[in-house]
Amino acid sequence: MPSALESGKLQLSAEEIRRYRAAAERLTLACDAIVDLRKPITLDEWVLLVIADAALRGDLTPLDRVIATIEDEIESRRQRS
Repeated sequence: MPSALESGKLQLSAEEIRRYRAAAERLTLACDAIVDLRKPITLDEWVLLVIADAALRGDLTPLDRVIATIEDEIESRRQRS
């Protein structure tokens, strides 16, 4: 887990930068989401990196969880309307 900064952003360690480099490059190619791993990143960027890294390793579980959470929220909002 990256270090949390006072600003609310996260700072990756050298090891984390190496681990997530391919995921960051894939995000740039796939959706123009440029994540500079050397600079502090947002929590949203961290989530994207974790999901992209898992997907590159063939593990779609994190992505499936995010999709399920979003679908549940959409359904909840529909029921409240």
